Amino acid sequence: MFQVREYSNLLQNYPNPFNPETWIPYDLANSVNVKITIYDANGSVVRTLEVGNLSAGSYISRGQSSD
Repeated sequence: MFQVREYSNLLQNYPNPFNPETWIPYDLANSVNVKITIYDANGSVVRTLEVGNLSAGSYISRGQSSD
């Protein structure tokens, strides 16, 4: 069976809160350039992940609070 996705979906990261890393699951309806920005509780940018161009599908990206 072939499933056509009608929309993209950002799921809950885990663990949340995280230290030093978190996993961010998401579904993409179409091929897109993915960039994920992680913010702290104060709204400051912690990290920006330049994932790149991905095809439609389900993915999990890893975010880290430090290098």
